[in-house]
Amino acid sequence: MTRYYVHYEVMIIPGSIESRVAGAAGQIAQMIAPIEAKSERDAIAQCKATRNGSFGHWVNRLANEAA
Repeated sequence: MTRYYVHYEVMIIPGSIESRVAGAAGQIAQMIAPIEAKSERDAIAQCKATRNGSFGHWVNRLANEAA
């Protein structure tokens, strides 16, 4: 298994915990999720399944690690 760093974007909802972290409600925030998977495609699919409302997924190939 390899640890992939999946980058994605999510819309910040006013009043949520993420809005306090990002500092601006109603805007798009860029996030990174370290996910262990067999391939990049599996890592992106797992990210989509576990993070509702996320979009614009891509994997940083230079940062992959053996897990």
